[in-house]
Amino acid sequence: MRTSLAGMLVVLALAATSCSSEGVDQPASDTDKEAEVPTATIAPTAPPEPEPDPTPTAPPEPEPSTPLVEPLQSVTLEPLHSCWVRPSGSVACWGSNVAGIADVPDGQFTALVGDLEFSCGIRIDKSIECWGDRRFPSGLTDEPPGEFIQITAGESFVCGLTLSGEAKCWGDTWREPGALNPPNATFTSITATRFGVCGLREDSTIGCWGEDVFDHGLLGAPDGQFRFLTADGAGGFVCAIGIDDAVGCWGRNDHGQT
Repeated sequence: MRTSLAGMLVVLALAATSCSSEGVDQPASDTDKEAEVPTATIAPTAPPEPEPDPTPTAPPEPEPSTPLVEPLQSVTLEPLHSCWVRPSGSVACWGSNVAGIADVPDGQFTALVGDLEFSCGIRIDKSIECWGDRRFPSGLTDEPPGEFIQITAGESFVCGLTLSGEAKCWGDTWREPGALNPPNATFTSITATRFGVCGLREDSTIGCWGEDVFDHGLLGAPDGQFRFLTADGAGGFVCAIGIDDAVGCWGRNDHGQT
């Protein structure tokens, strides 16, 4: 009986020791401590994105320069004065005001001509008005009625071309009577020299009238058909371009003009 009791006590003692060893935390070994140290994971840093190049800016546009004068619409340059038509249609003249040549009328014009002591212009309603000619009035300001598409002037006369192609001339009846009597024809353009006029007819031929004061052959227009006609008013000669593009000139030839 004693043996059995002693054996049981031994068994109980062993069981108690076993239970106490299971319930007590065992100190961690050095290996375990190293394993338990948390390690921080550092994410790789992305390289900085390159800054975009600044958008190239267009150079500033230059400011338009202010013209010294307004654009010319029509201009006439005469021995004593000059006149021009502004873009607004009004006329400005400068130079001498002898005979009132700088006393410009009001209104709007599209074309100008003139000579020593007068100027004339076509108004926007296609009528003609002249000014100046006050020292020795010669009829230059006695404009005929009608609607005109072209105007040209000699030394003391003016001719206008009407919408219907009729040439009308007025001015000094004493010095240049021949220039005031255009032929009965239909013209597409006219041009004046100092003492005469030439016109391009509807059939492309040329007719001239006026005074050949210095016998330069100014009135002897060539035969043939032409498409363009112009004259040097002071120089006393005329040139034309033919329908075949050939150029022909006649009139004064002391310097090889023709």
